[in-house]
Order: sequence, then C-alpha cells, then structure tokens
Amino acid sequence: MLSRIANSLFWTGRYIERVEHIARFIEDQYFDSMDSPVVHKREMVLESILNVLGVHKDYYNIYPSLTDEQVLYYSILDTGNISSILSSINFARENTRTARTTVSEEFWENINRFYHSINQYHSESIQKDGVYQLTRRVTEFCSIIHGMIDKTFLKKSPMLSFIKLGIHLERSAQVCRMMMAKITDVEVVRQQRLGEAVERYQWRTLLECTSSLHISRELYPNITDVQNVVDILFLNENFPKSVIHNLVQVYNNLRNINSSSMDNRGSVVFEAGKLMSSFLYLTPKEIINQNLWDFVNQTLNSIYKIANLIENRYFKL
Repeated sequence: MLSRIANSLFWTGRYIERVEHIARFIEDQYFDSMDSPVVHKREMVLESILNVLGVHKDYYNIYPSLTDEQVLYYSILDTGNISSILSSINFARENTRTARTTVSEEFWENINRFYHSINQYHSESIQKDGVYQLTRRVTEFCSIIHGMIDKTFLKKSPMLSFIKLGIHLERSAQVCRMMMAKITDVEVVRQQRLGEAVERYQWRTLLECTSSLHISRELYPNITDVQNVVDILFLNENFPKSVIHNLVQVYNNLRNINSSSMDNRGSVVFEAGKLMSSFLYLTPKEIINQNLWDFVNQTLNSIYKIANLIENRYFKL
C-alpha cells in the first residue's frame, strides 16, 4: 500500500473519532449543566469545552470573554479553528478523497454527505435549530460511517488496520482529554465548595460523554465516584471506550500491518505493547493515589508518542 493512502486512512479514522467525541462532550456537558443539583457558573461549562478541544488560549486571542454563542460557534463551526467539529469533518473528507480509489463508494458518499450536512449550518442556525440537533446529527453520521468501515473493508486488510489504528488511537486520546477536563472541573467545584453532590455530578457527566453511564449503573449501581470512573474508562478491558481496550486494539492492528521484525526496542510495536502492558496490572487505587491529572496527562503524551512513531515508520518517505 502507498504510504500516502495509509496516511489518509489513518487520519480519516482519527478525525471521525475526534468529531464524535467532541460532539458528545459538547452536548452532554452543555445540557447536563442545566439539570445540575445546583446552578453551575456557566463559565465553568464553557471553559471545559475549550479545554477538551485544547483551544483555550486560541479562543481568548480572538474573543475577550466567554459567551455561549461564541464558544459554541468556535468549537463547532469555525473553520478558523482547526480543532472545530467542521474543520475535522473537512479534514476527514479531504483524506478520504485522497484514498477514494481504495475505499467503497458508499464510504465516500457518506463522508461527503456528512461534510455538506454540517457545512450548511452557521452561527445563526445554531441558535435557531439548537446545539442538540447539530451534535446529534454529527454522532448519527459517525455511527453510519463506523458501520461503513466495518461492512465495506476486508477483515485484517492493511487498509482496515490503518483506519482502525487511527480510530482506536484517537479514542484513547479523547478519553484522556475528557478526563483531564473533568479533573479540572472537579477542582473548581472543590475550590468553590459546591459540595460532594456536585462533584459526583461532574463524574456522572463524564460517564455520559463517553457513553458509559449504563455500564456504570450495571457495575456500580450504588455510587458514582472517581475510583469507579477510573476503573471503567481506563482499566475495563471489555468496555470499547476504555483506554486499555483501545491500546490493545492499537497493538493488534500494528501487528496485523507488519507482524515481522517489529518488536525490537524502540519500534512502534514495542512502544505500543509497552504502554498497553503498563495498564494490564494497574488498579484504580494505584492510579488515584498518584496525581490523577499528571497520570492522565502522561498517558496522553505516551499515546501521542506512539502516533508520532506511526507517522515516522509508515508515512514519511
């Protein structure tokens, strides 16, 4: 396979996964704040959205203050923000266009429809039609595209492995970014002495953002606390959104791409296996007893290190 095709498939997977998580976070964070046990300061909710996108500083370079309209537009539709939902959909579409001869017509058509469906929105239509309608449309298109990936690529083919590699790498990164944003929110709750109920509500919102609230109710029906959240989102190998599950999938897809002579120290397979293995024997208490934010940030940096190794190994000529 040509490296440019592999690169395009890898980044298509990453961008599709990225927009889905951002849309879910915006939807659940924004609307759950309205049902909170106490009235949240709106600034905390909007700051959390910017933190997940990693555009806090960039936003303030453009806007002097936080408003619902400005934060939502900047996060969802502003193509001047390369981390916005619309920018990421456009990047996914352009990468798919590059690989169009190797993907199915159905896959390309759905990516193309996805872009045009969201591109028709503008700042006024967000207020008219609502954030919920827009973010729900994003998540529905992402579900359709994931279905196209599973149904139109040959199993264990390099093409499927590269797109899945991007999906699972980005999914683990987004879970880390959401976790870090919520740790920051919880710290604000503690500083403002809003109480344990509000703190637990923050963890509940994180579970909703990661589609794991029902898992939490099944595994821990009586309580939602940070230990249970860490167990589900980082250490539960059977949960598709957990970091450990996705690191295992990253490792397996790397092995499928090239199963020979790739386990030498410093190789991308070696580093992926090393990171994966470090999670296999951790407990929630061991993670929490560290500085939780530092642990998650270190994990995120390790994930990005693997992404850079993948770029250097497969995509750079």
